[in-house]
Parts: sequence; structure tokens; C-alpha cells
Amino acid sequence: MARSRALSQCLDIQNLAYETAMGFKTLEPSDDAIDRHARKCMALAQVARAWESAVERARILRGRPLPGSLRPERKPKRVAPRVLGPLRNASGPAPADPQ
Repeated sequence: MARSRALSQCLDIQNLAYETAMGFKTLEPSDDAIDRHARKCMALAQVARAWESAVERARILRGRPLPGSLRPERKPKRVAPRVLGPLRNASGPAPADPQ
């Protein structure tokens, strides 16, 4: 199954964010290294937000609604015709009233 370009980009950014976050484990406890890495993480978060915003704008410009926002119309329930009683035979004579 072919992945869309947007999905591939999203997964690449997700992997980069994970690797950057896991980079904190290997840092020496000096303030300079932690500060530098924190700036890198903040820049990555801004890039991810910008990418997400661009994808959202492209969706709007293409005229695609949000998933789940369009609901199918409900079809009216079929009601069986009510039978009120026996039907008279239209070809024969009407029954006589006994008096």
C-alpha cells in the first residue's frame, strides 16, 4: 500500500522529534549542552506546528471536510400500509342487510 506524501512527511517529523527528545539522555549535565539541545527541540516543535498548519490549509483549499463532519442523511423508515378490515368484492353485489 502506497503511503501519501503527507503521511511520509508526518512520520519523518515524528521520528525526528523522537530522536531529538531522546538526545537528552546522552547529554552531559553541563548547562551549555542542555541549553543548546533545548533550543533545537523548540525549533523542531515550531517546524512541526508550521507543517501541521500548512497541511490543514491545503485540506481547506482542496475543499475536503474534516473526517466525520459529514453525516449521511437518514432514510425515512418504510411504514407498511395499515389494513383496516376486509375489502368488499368490487365485482359482486353488496351484501343485503337482514331486517
